[in-house]
Amino acid sequence: MKQQGAALVIVMALLSGALILGVSGMNSALIDERLAGNYRASVQAQMNSDSMMSDIHSSIIEDSDPDEKLNVLKGNVEEGEEVVYTWKEVVDLLGFKNTLDNTGKMKVKVTVEGDEVIITTQDDGTNNYAARQTVATYRRGGDEDSGSDGGGNNGGGTGDNGDESLNPFEDPIVGCEGVATSGTVLFGSYRSSSEIDWRDQLGRFSEQNKALIRTTSDSADINLNGSGEVYGSVEALGNVYLNSVGIQGDVFSNGSITSDNSWEYPVGGNLESVRDIFINNDTKVLGYVKAGGNIITEKDNFRVGEAIYAGGFFKSTLDDPTQHLAFDNRDNFFPYTSPGLTPLEPQVCDNFNFSGNNLSQQMSSYQSDINNQGSITVGSYPNNEWRITPEKIERYDETWNVRNWVDYASSQDNQFLGEDASLYHIDSLVFTGSPKLSISGGDVVLIIDGDFITGTGGSNVIGSIVIDEDSSLTVFAGGKVSLGTNVNISEEDSLTTSGRPRFSIFSNYDKGGDGVVVNGGDVSNNGGFTKVAVNIYAPFTQVSINSGRIFGGLRAKSIRVSGNSAIVYNEDLASAFYNGGAEGSEDSGSTGEGSWELADWR
Repeated sequence: MKQQGAALVIVMALLSGALILGVSGMNSALIDERLAGNYRASVQAQMNSDSMMSDIHSSIIEDSDPDEKLNVLKGNVEEGEEVVYTWKEVVDLLGFKNTLDNTGKMKVKVTVEGDEVIITTQDDGTNNYAARQTVATYRRGGDEDSGSDGGGNNGGGTGDNGDESLNPFEDPIVGCEGVATSGTVLFGSYRSSSEIDWRDQLGRFSEQNKALIRTTSDSADINLNGSGEVYGSVEALGNVYLNSVGIQGDVFSNGSITSDNSWEYPVGGNLESVRDIFINNDTKVLGYVKAGGNIITEKDNFRVGEAIYAGGFFKSTLDDPTQHLAFDNRDNFFPYTSPGLTPLEPQVCDNFNFSGNNLSQQMSSYQSDINNQGSITVGSYPNNEWRITPEKIERYDETWNVRNWVDYASSQDNQFLGEDASLYHIDSLVFTGSPKLSISGGDVVLIIDGDFITGTGGSNVIGSIVIDEDSSLTVFAGGKVSLGTNVNISEEDSLTTSGRPRFSIFSNYDKGGDGVVVNGGDVSNNGGFTKVAVNIYAPFTQVSINSGRIFGGLRAKSIRVSGNSAIVYNEDLASAFYNGGAEGSEDSGSTGEGSWELADWR
């Protein structure tokens, strides 16, 4: 009579708990089933895309005339244009047997960029609307080392295998042991041969997902700080740190990636780390995020456009971590799933072949073979003005009873990159006062044992170094190099009329500190900072750019950029340096009209 139904309440509570656990388990099983199905569809789409590319490549290389086969696929596509084929049209064009089923949503895109033909095979959703693509780049001239060694779309980057290069600026911006920025820094590319303003050409590397900035040594980091922009992809053999720098491309790291980027500075491509990814701000990634290890974020507004893959766990402050993905792609969430990333391979920094020598060997050879002709100070009275031609060096003597050009030294015959050249060997070249150095009459090579210092003085509006449009200046420097505000060479003047690099510096300096410095400052005729079209090859020292703009290629042991600076790679350098002077190369004079060869596969 005193029972109040306690047993019933307890039983009902237990039943309710069991029901909740059962429903939760069913929901978890349904989610796992959907994730597994989506992952299978994604893998199948990638396999379809890879199979399409494999069939195309096999058809090309197995043909008696591979060049003609690729030209058929290229058709009449003009540079910068794109043509899209159905898979059936490609099979008919190349004349091979179709091995794929259900090809209605498979297509092939062909794009022409300079001496490159870019083929993209894409499955647009044969299986459960999963879309994946494979990209292969074919390049004229037999530049075999310029891309990866192929083998699939695994995010392994586009770096070469570390062998000698026929082009010192094959990779646009390379800080072998590290790249660090602070301030408002811009990285991009342009073509000096184009009539379009360089500011409207910056995005070519981002459009093609090519690496614009790279490191090449084990554990070499890239630290991008400030309010800058990178119009291309970033690849590091060490860690990558992003802080208020927009990336119009992919980011790939052998180490970890840490992002303090806010929504104002999105990653326009993919974020890929062989190790872990740490998101410390409201970072926005338009592509996918892949980590061989863990992905950790404490920001609710971290957003990813396409998919998330983590070999380990995904840690988030959200109860439902799939909410980090765009609404339509929230099924593309794959923790504890290996993304299959292939680490980048290391590469020697001094990888250019100077007719069989490395840089140090070439410098020593010049120093022993060519007589030393003393030191030159440009801008010191009475010799404010100097001029150099392939025949001789002259100085203008302003002494009241002379006031005429006076011979200083005659050129000495030698070779540069396998060709006959006019060379001079001096102790140092230093600018002071109101200097002017003119280069005319052809190609000039200076071997400088010590420093090459231009300083910041002078009143020449057009700059203290003037190089005629049909001439070039190449400097080999054993000491420090400093380009100051009085060096202004327009981006339009990057190449000579014959297509040679107009101004190049090869630094053999291997002491501590900055071996090459570009110092900006108050340059009223140039928007407030130094602007110089120059190519810098400094594999043994750090290059520092302080509020200056460089238009050309840059390869250094390390790179430090600060202030209001820019490094804008000239894509026309690919053919300008192609001859390379490699021993045994019958095509050393080639201008890029050789056979088509596979340069990259991703």
